[in-house]
Amino acid sequence: MAKKKDTPSREALIEEMIDAASDFHHFGWLLGGTGQFSSRVDDKTVAITASGTLKRELSPDDFVDVDFDGKKSTKSAPAPSQATDLHLAIYKNTDATRTIYHVHHLGAAICSDRDRRQGFTHFEGLATLQVFGVESDDNILTIPIIEDAGEFEDRAEFLEKVVETLKAGDEPTAPCINIKHHGLYVWGDSPEQARRNVEACAYLFDYSERRPMNPKRSASVSGFQP
Repeated sequence: MAKKKDTPSREALIEEMIDAASDFHHFGWLLGGTGQFSSRVDDKTVAITASGTLKRELSPDDFVDVDFDGKKSTKSAPAPSQATDLHLAIYKNTDATRTIYHVHHLGAAICSDRDRRQGFTHFEGLATLQVFGVESDDNILTIPIIEDAGEFEDRAEFLEKVVETLKAGDEPTAPCINIKHHGLYVWGDSPEQARRNVEACAYLFDYSERRPMNPKRSASVSGFQP
């Protein structure tokens, strides 16, 4: 009988997030204090980066514990990220998610503009798709595009759109959503898997920025040609 994998401690989760943040900043995906990281500590608590933290120099003190209503565990703790509600929406509406990374990837931002009318970026025929369980070159994968929160009447409407998108599942999708002109939210069942998924998404968007996967769909946006 296989030994059950130990549940990582809060300290171990935060250490993994700090290491990922340092690398992602080096790659240019977390410049100027952008992005947020979070991990589910247990069934009641999420540790998330505090508001305004610089991701190139995170410390354990830069993480805040919140419950699934977004309430801080201690009043004296710094304010959690303003996007805490979005992280919580993903945890509540996906299976087995343990860690969420939000990064500002340039290629993804460009693709969100190019593909905004179709509402997703389409990928096919790349070996990297195997990271997300797409084994055949005949299969496809999409990553949905959601308008930035400022395009909605209020924050609640934006979050409703996020939940609707998470539950849609019309085609094989990566554990990722692309907020138009903003950045990627990517998740996994561990910090390691979430990190792997971010790196895979970054490659896909780098490729698609240079050569759209579906010329007919992407060419519908004037100015972008394969």
